[in-house]
Amino acid sequence: MGANSKVFERLKLDGYKLNFIEWVIPHKNESLVEYAKRMSKDIDTSKPVILIGMSFGGIMVQEISKFIEAEKIILISSVKSRNELPTLYKISSALNLHKLIPSVFFHNTKLMASTLFGRSNNTIVTTIERYFTMRDIRYSRWAMDKVVNWKQTKYHKNLLHLHGTNDSVFPSKFISDATLIEGGTHLMIFTKAKEVNQYILNFLHN
Repeated sequence: MGANSKVFERLKLDGYKLNFIEWVIPHKNESLVEYAKRMSKDIDTSKPVILIGMSFGGIMVQEISKFIEAEKIILISSVKSRNELPTLYKISSALNLHKLIPSVFFHNTKLMASTLFGRSNNTIVTTIERYFTMRDIRYSRWAMDKVVNWKQTKYHKNLLHLHGTNDSVFPSKFISDATLIEGGTHLMIFTKAKEVNQYILNFLHN
C-alpha cells in the first residue's frame, strides 16, 4: 500500500509502453469499486490494455478490469481472491481489528520495513522511504480496510500471478495457481527483478 511508480523502475519490457497511475486520496466513504472506476479514467483504452499491479495495486487492477477491457492482467506479490488472504486478515475483517492499529504504524518506517522484509536496517529503511511515499493516513486506513474486506472469489481468465516464497505480507502458503519465485519477498519486484521481467515477457509473448 502506498508505493509510488518508482517501485516499477526495474521493470524492463522492451516493445511495450509503460504508463503509471499514482495513488490518490480516496474520497470520504468511497468504495473500492468507486475508487477503481475513478482510476480507470486515466487509462487510454484506444489501444490494447495490459494491467500490472503489485500488492494492493494487484487488487486494484483487478477491480479496474471490471470497467475496462484488459487483454491480460499481471499480479506481483498480490492476491487473486479473498481465499488467498491470510487468516489474520479475515479475522480482522470480522472483528474490525485493523481499525485499532495506531496511526504511528503508518508513519514509522522501521515498522513498515519489518512488516515487508521481516527485518529492518539502514538499507531497507532507505528503500522504504524512496518507494513508499503515500503516507496520508486517510489513504492508509482506507486501503487497509479495503484489503481485509475484499470479497472477490473469481478472477480474470488471462492472468499471471508472480509470488515470492518469502512474502511476509501475503504468505505463499495461502496462494494457489501462482508462479512462485524462490526467496522472493514482498518487494521482489526489484530484489528479483531479472526473474520477474523474464516471467512477464514470457507471458506477454504467449
